[in-house]
Amino acid sequence: MKSVSSTVFVSNLPFKFNEDTVKNHFYYSATIEKVVMVRNEENSSYGMAFIKVRNPKEAEKLVKKHDKTVIGDRMISVRVADEDV
Repeated sequence: MKSVSSTVFVSNLPFKFNEDTVKNHFYYSATIEKVVMVRNEENSSYGMAFIKVRNPKEAEKLVKKHDKTVIGDRMISVRVADEDV
């Protein structure tokens, strides 16, 4: 089944990453419209982010290129999100 969401969910990111770091890491692979970091009450990163790209095709491309790749010493997981952010 083809994806209809143009948002990807990325987990296991380095905790030091913020919205700009995420955007800079992935912008070669897709046109990024928005990055939303998942944070706790103290505004610390959980190492997860939602990345909204231009269309579902770019979301699939981002998943294929980056899922199970390593950033620093962390293997990230990238999947198409169930809904857009």
